[in-house]
Amino acid sequence: MLDKIKIGIKIPFLALFSKNFYLQVLAMRGVGMRYLLLLCLALAVPATYQLNGLVQLFKSYEVSKLVAQIPPSYISADGVLSPKNSADNFAVINNSSDQTVMVYNPGGQALPPELAAVPFELGARNLIVSTQNGRNAIPWSAIFNTNADFEPYQSAMMLDEILNSSPVAFWLAAAVYLFSMLAFNTLLTGLLCKLLFVLLFRLLLSYGQCLRLMAYANTICAVVLTLQFFIYLPLSFGLMLVLPIIYGIFFGRDLRNLAMQQAAQMQRKSQCDQFTGNGTPAAGSEAARNAEQESDGSGNASGSSETMADNTTPLAPDEGGRKANPSDKGTDNSAGKGRGGTFIA
Repeated sequence: MLDKIKIGIKIPFLALFSKNFYLQVLAMRGVGMRYLLLLCLALAVPATYQLNGLVQLFKSYEVSKLVAQIPPSYISADGVLSPKNSADNFAVINNSSDQTVMVYNPGGQALPPELAAVPFELGARNLIVSTQNGRNAIPWSAIFNTNADFEPYQSAMMLDEILNSSPVAFWLAAAVYLFSMLAFNTLLTGLLCKLLFVLLFRLLLSYGQCLRLMAYANTICAVVLTLQFFIYLPLSFGLMLVLPIIYGIFFGRDLRNLAMQQAAQMQRKSQCDQFTGNGTPAAGSEAARNAEQESDGSGNASGSSETMADNTTPLAPDEGGRKANPSDKGTDNSAGKGRGGTFIA
């Protein structure tokens, strides 16, 4: 059990930094989305810790009571906040301790120095939250429905219910948010990488294999999404697509090189097997048979020369100065046949 936990902790780091790990992913089955789910459940823990701190901060500011004091407003289809009554274009909202916590400023008026560090400013297009890390702008379209009325009392009641939720609810909400973002990104990047593998590297991988690869490649996106709970780190949809595809391109290049190396090794091995297994033994056996024929031919030639020696006159010497012997002709033919058999083989 302890070994499985160690492996589970190690896998995200391998997915971020190891190229060889992605070659092992091809042999895995049914682990892509399961890995993403477990990763989101784990990363939702620090996100929940940060959310719980924000909840306590909002409670200390009495945010739900402050929202009830916001003038009735309207959020257009373009995500622009505007008051229903033009006279309510600017308002300073204090809590029960007479501390200025919120400024309603859809008109974009310049704030005086004493209000420059107000925690919440409601602008025309964004909710601006000032923290120790700086000012973060959150679009209204990311919080409320557009082309709809903003009802302060209903919003205050809904916010009060959210702030009084249990940490388990925040944990589940963070996990669902992370998994929904990463699962959709995995489905899309898996399809794009399948096309890139064919066009760039001539690799035919199934869509299931590409999904597994992209599930692990989206680890970098999971880390960035989790960091957004702690710091202002913008991550566009296009960047979420590009980051895993970069991992996929490096993997495709390595897999292509590995396949070419294996193909070259198999070709060299096949050539060696063909030379040693088919050429040398056949040549040796042919040479042995020719040697036997040569020895038999030499014996027969010498025997016939001894028989003819007493009945014939010596022949004229050849160009080398020695006497021609009829047995030489047979010997040379048999030897030539032997050498010719060796070269043919």
